[in-house]
Amino acid sequence: MEDESIVAMELQQRLRALGFEPCGHATRGDAALQQIPEARPDVILMDINLGRGQMSGIEVAQRLQESIDVPVVFLTAYSNAEVIEGAWRAEAFSFVTKPFQPDALRANLEMALLRHETRRRLAHSERHLVAMFRQMAVGVAQVELDTGRLVRVNEKLSRIVGRPVAELLELTLTNLLHEDERAWWAELRRDPGRGTTHEGRVVRPDGHATWVELTPSPLGAPATPPSGCILVVSDISERREAEARLRDSQRLLAESQRIARIGSFTLDLRDGSTSWTEQLLQLVGRPVEGSTLDAATLLGHVHPDDRDSVRAWVLASLHGHRPEPLDARVVHPDGSTRVLRVTAEPTYDDTGEVIVMTGIAQDVTETLEREAREGRLLAHQERLELVIEGTRLGFWEWDPQTDEASFSARWAGILGLEPDDVPPTFSGHQELVHPADRPVCAAAMKAHLLGRSPHFEVVQRMRHADGSWRYILSRGKVFGRDELGRATRFCGTHMDITAEKEAERLAIETSRAKAHFLASMSHELRTPLNAVIGLSEALLEGAYAPLVTGQEQALRTIHGCGRDLLALINDIIDIARLEGGKLRIERGRVALRPLIEDCVGLVREVVRARNQHITLEVDEDPMVVVTDARHVEKILSSLLSNATKFGSPGSEIVVGAAIRPAAERLELWVANEGSRIAPEDRERIFRPFESVEQGLSRAHGGAGLGLALVKHLVERHAGTVRVEDHREDGTRFVVDLPWHPGERGGRRDDGPRVGMSEIGGAHGG
Repeated sequence: MEDESIVAMELQQRLRALGFEPCGHATRGDAALQQIPEARPDVILMDINLGRGQMSGIEVAQRLQESIDVPVVFLTAYSNAEVIEGAWRAEAFSFVTKPFQPDALRANLEMALLRHETRRRLAHSERHLVAMFRQMAVGVAQVELDTGRLVRVNEKLSRIVGRPVAELLELTLTNLLHEDERAWWAELRRDPGRGTTHEGRVVRPDGHATWVELTPSPLGAPATPPSGCILVVSDISERREAEARLRDSQRLLAESQRIARIGSFTLDLRDGSTSWTEQLLQLVGRPVEGSTLDAATLLGHVHPDDRDSVRAWVLASLHGHRPEPLDARVVHPDGSTRVLRVTAEPTYDDTGEVIVMTGIAQDVTETLEREAREGRLLAHQERLELVIEGTRLGFWEWDPQTDEASFSARWAGILGLEPDDVPPTFSGHQELVHPADRPVCAAAMKAHLLGRSPHFEVVQRMRHADGSWRYILSRGKVFGRDELGRATRFCGTHMDITAEKEAERLAIETSRAKAHFLASMSHELRTPLNAVIGLSEALLEGAYAPLVTGQEQALRTIHGCGRDLLALINDIIDIARLEGGKLRIERGRVALRPLIEDCVGLVREVVRARNQHITLEVDEDPMVVVTDARHVEKILSSLLSNATKFGSPGSEIVVGAAIRPAAERLELWVANEGSRIAPEDRERIFRPFESVEQGLSRAHGGAGLGLALVKHLVERHAGTVRVEDHREDGTRFVVDLPWHPGERGGRRDDGPRVGMSEIGGAHGG
């Protein structure tokens, strides 16, 4: 651009001579501003002074900068300071002073082109670097080392620390770092060249600390100390969280293995290396600290009897087989034995060869013991089910707190029902109980639930599916209570006893019929017997005529047989009355000694005939009790009759009585010699028509009803009768009855005071 046309044309020729191709010229500034954007030259050669009243070349260059990027070389005849300053403000690339040498002009133009291209490439690179800086996947910051100021940051760093870029440029690195990381930053500032990657935390505005990886690179001119650094900031919070989760998982795995008593191991067949967990060491009884394991050491812990099976199992695993888990015993240093269940999984290479064996070992000692117990329990349960089925028992279980109940199929079958037909509650089951039996059942249930009875037992009627009523024996017991003592588990059985109840009813009816028959027959039998006895007594007394030879003995036989038969009939009737519940107890005041003496008098003749003698062990003081005299007399008479019959001729018979006030009991006893009863026969002799000494019974008479009647009478009075050995070869019957004292009756000590007297035999009586 030249304001003088002649000079401009000459300048174009020179430029062509120098190898440049002019694309146009302008003499005015406004024309240049219009032509240059259209021509798009590579370089502009512009005169600074364009004539008076025109824009200067400097002004044109400044305005061109707003629209195009073309280097400008100024031509000027004046090179004062003002001109030079204006040219530099217009970002001139060079000056050519008039007049100029062609080589100088060429050099300046080529230099301008080179500088412009270099600057353009540098700007492009800078834009590229800035774009990369902003878009990097990690945070990047340029930091001044002396102040810590953040000179440049990218968007990623802004997101990591939770602060806008503009805010970050007003902060220092110290403002971002967690207090624990400031020592690292101070060390980096002292020696930037030794900065290493550091894992630390930066603090967000909300106070949350984020884990980052900080990698510094120093910045500065060569051979000079760094003035700053580029800091690469990587967000590793997810990695740290994953590592924390991994550590937690490892701790959980270790704790789970400890609780489950599981140890794990790995055997690398390529180099023979092994790894194991601490729990495996504990399982084989080795200390955790300082212990190592290999295959040989591990095998040494195996019980000698199990080593062959372990070797075979290992070989099968190494050959690619997947054997079932193996149970093997290991012996601990203290001699104890544990059972480990080992499972392994092979890892193969590309050729199918096993290269790694990974496995676990679990202590199953308690598990095997529990399984054995459960097996035994299952066997017991199966046997119990068979017993329940065989005994026709139904099973029920009830939770009184929730009213939930379960009933076995047998329980439902007893009532002709299917299991699904039974309500799953105890209150629902009660609907099947006869209304009249519900109060009794509820009372018995309540008594046991409150602990007033050791078990629950009741007979109740329940409706069968066919509409009939069945008698059910229900038994149960509370087997579980909560912390408040309330029953939570009540189990029991049901048994159909309808047939038994029917048999019982028939037995009662039969007994009543028998009692009625005996009562009716007693008059028919006693009337002629009493006549026989009375007439024989009258004849013996000579009431009708003197007796001739032989008649007296015959009459005595008739009289004795009649009395024996009458006694037998009375015994039978008494037993029938007892069994039928018809025998009444009529208590009154009774003096014991006179009553005993009367009983002794009844056997006086037999005692005299057998040369026996009776000793009374009865207190001389009056002993008056309240009891049924007829029953006591019957008991003593029967026992005395037995004693005289089965005692040896010439032997002693002892009859005694004593009151024990502390126990409120009355004891009576009769003992004889010469007929000891074996222990195995001591229950049988109290059965009707039973006798141990059959030969003596036939010799002395008796149908075996005496002791049976004694037992019935004693039990009717809520007493007991027992048999004991007496002296060397005798038997002692002891009757124990409740004591009901008379007005003055009863001694006040616990031992009998006995008065001795003898009756019968050589001592008269």
